Amino acid sequence: MYKNWFFRRVDRFFDWLENHQKSIYSISLTIFLLLAAGVGGYISWRYWNNPMFADPGTIIEHMANIPLITGMLAMVLILAGGSFVIWMSLSMIKKVKINKMEFDISDSALAESRIQQRFTFISSMLEQNIEILSDIYEDKKSFKRRMEEDTVQQEIISYLASDYRDYIRVFYPDLQSELFILSTTENMDQNTTRMYKFLLRNEKTQQAVYSNRLINGENTLVGLACFEKEFEGESEGQYKVETDEHIIIVMKTGFDLPFEQYDIDALQSIINYSKILYEELMITYYLDTNEVIKEK
Repeated sequence: MYKNWFFRRVDRFFDWLENHQKSIYSISLTIFLLLAAGVGGYISWRYWNNPMFADPGTIIEHMANIPLITGMLAMVLILAGGSFVIWMSLSMIKKVKINKMEFDISDSALAESRIQQRFTFISSMLEQNIEILSDIYEDKKSFKRRMEEDTVQQEIISYLASDYRDYIRVFYPDLQSELFILSTTENMDQNTTRMYKFLLRNEKTQQAVYSNRLINGENTLVGLACFEKEFEGESEGQYKVETDEHIIIVMKTGFDLPFEQYDIDALQSIINYSKILYEELMITYYLDTNEVIKEK
């Protein structure tokens, strides 16, 4: 899920606190111990030759005039207060962790159903490899023309992403969704552009990211397919691929169905599979061309 810099740092901070609770407890206790010793020592020194009460009348006032007792009392109060603050802080972290676990358990059935749907889609996509190749390739002339127009990559991505959207609609027929295959950021809204730039910065490690609305609006899933420059040879009979195209996949759904990590996995599978399909189509075109040459 995409989050802006503030929320990413808050999440990392809480994860760090959760993973270092023992160290935090020890360091915090040491700080409060040093603070208590410093304050206690200062109070004892401050009232050593200058009693707090010039004419004590009660037992408490007499005890307060004893610098060691006053300093020790200050130390005890600071240590008690510090221990309470540390305990409350660590308890809050544990409570947040328990609440997250309870939430995950309560939604486990729905999550399992969604995982199964995504897994089924990816499996069916791989099983229909021949049919997909045939649908996109059509014939040698058509494919050559589309190669020259540099639209093959977009067609592959559009074909697979549309299938994924239609597959989701089977399980959620009332779902409002939109799919955009873009090559530029001209018509993007601010949130989508921000996620696209995030993927550009992390294109070697991440190909998709999502952002769900907290109150109202559309949930957004963005994927980035980078077809890098490849040279398979320039001698006669070998095909040559030269492209450095970025294809942007944007899927938007209604508020009722938020995106999850499984959607990222599915979209990344589509992107990776599209690159394999592209190579297979190029090989098909190469073999088709060679057959025509042999026939002649």
